[in-house]
Amino acid sequence: MTPLESFYRMTRGNAEALSLEDRIGTLDAGSDADLVVLDASAIPAMALKMEVVTTLAEELFLLQTMGDDRTIAETYVAGEPAKSRFA
Repeated sequence: MTPLESFYRMTRGNAEALSLEDRIGTLDAGSDADLVVLDASAIPAMALKMEVVTTLAEELFLLQTMGDDRTIAETYVAGEPAKSRFA
């Protein structure tokens, strides 16, 4: 499975599996959205790797393999800001 396919399955794919694609799994206006904003350079080792990342697939793979709670920059619940490490 490619990084793009796995992120699709975690979002829109799950919505379709649950027959909820009209409400979740998208960023369309009016949909329910619980989101996290990820920072692929939050950890020193990841920041070093990001210097040579050239595609979205590579960045998603980096987040999948090396990311942890430190990569979460912001959290939104029902589209409203809930937590930010910048606040």
